[in-house]
Amino acid sequence: MNANLAKILISNLNCFVVGPVKSSSGTIVPFYFEFRKLYSNPKALKAVAQLMSQIIKKMKVDIIAGAETAGIPLATAISLETKIPFVYIKKKRKEFLTKKYVEGEFKKNALAVLIDDTLLYGRTKQHLINNARHDGLIVNNIFVIYISDSKSYANSEERYWFKQKKINIRHLLARKVLTKFFVDEKLIPANTAQVDKYYAADPVGWSRNRKYWQEFLVWKQECKKLGLL
Repeated sequence: MNANLAKILISNLNCFVVGPVKSSSGTIVPFYFEFRKLYSNPKALKAVAQLMSQIIKKMKVDIIAGAETAGIPLATAISLETKIPFVYIKKKRKEFLTKKYVEGEFKKNALAVLIDDTLLYGRTKQHLINNARHDGLIVNNIFVIYISDSKSYANSEERYWFKQKKINIRHLLARKVLTKFFVDEKLIPANTAQVDKYYAADPVGWSRNRKYWQEFLVWKQECKKLGLL
């Protein structure tokens, strides 16, 4: 892991949120990483934007496109770092005024990197990419701070769709590596990886398994002892 990124994570432990919480995809997660909280820390936001900008400068892109809404602050910061023009893509267009999905100026068929904080299945990203195409903007890259890399997500129909469309997915952090980092630094309970395995194996049904749920409750108490609750 990048040393600067490690420092950011350690100094922003509030990004680790103890569940149970219902995700945007409808699953119950035992814990998650809330990177939107970094936006309230100017130094952290700038550092993350700089790391992503170093990679983006090597891409073939004309536009930095922020995903409504969590991707907008990050994409703006990246645009300022790279000097590449910024736009943002809306989930739903308004039925008055311009009636556009993409707000900002760009040439037709310009290539864009879609910026967001997190990627799970990718349903929202798929929707945004289709909206962008409707307005003449071509997304050929997705770049997020964090990606869930469990098989259930990695093998989803949405991820396969990205491959079919030849849309590259890049990330700074993956769930398994990030979880291990926090455990190794003794910032979260040692059995976090085991709880996460239950979730990763069956995101939809793990919370209904009595054994898994009991272990989760024990783990949650350990989180409380560490001051995470």
